Amino acid sequence: MKTILCISIVLLSCLRVLSQGQELEQLRLDLEKLAQFKLMLSEMKSGYQVLLYGYNSVRDAGKANFHLHQSYLDGLLMVSASVKQDPAIQRIYSGQRQLAMDCQTLIARLRSSKVFTSEELTGIAANSSKLLDAAAADGELLTLVLTAGALRMSDGERSNVVRQIDQSVQQQLAKLKSLSDVCNRTLLLRLQQKRDLEAIRRLGNY
Repeated sequence: MKTILCISIVLLSCLRVLSQGQELEQLRLDLEKLAQFKLMLSEMKSGYQVLLYGYNSVRDAGKANFHLHQSYLDGLLMVSASVKQDPAIQRIYSGQRQLAMDCQTLIARLRSSKVFTSEELTGIAANSSKLLDAAAADGELLTLVLTAGALRMSDGERSNVVRQIDQSVQQQLAKLKSLSDVCNRTLLLRLQQKRDLEAIRRLGNY
């Protein structure tokens, strides 16, 4: 009986030791898993921070580029003082006034001479009107170029357009001068012919 009791106690002790060993092994495995989870969490956190930093950098760079481009585009809407003070602008305005006055003077002189037919006067007036229309179109373009907020152009581009308009107005003036020279020569010739005819008539009356 004592022998059985001793064996039972030994078996229980062995079972208890075995059970404790299994629990310790399970605890060890659990601790290893916990350490692995902590490492994974740390790596995930580091990866997220890198990703977030990269996103913020890209976003901030995008915002900076947008504002830079926006500022550049807004700047193109402005008209600088150097463009407004271009001497060519005053030549354009002066040339347009001169063109209008010369056209009016030419037509009035030809009408008062009474040596041109109505058809000739109509043709001359039409040619003068074309020159005035071209000058008016140049004036509208100049106003547009010199108006802030109307066009996105650099100072260089605006200056180039101003110079082109200046050249165009000078060309209109040159064309009007050529037309005026032809009309004046014709006028002088016809007036001379008229005087010659009158002289011949006076001689015939003697």
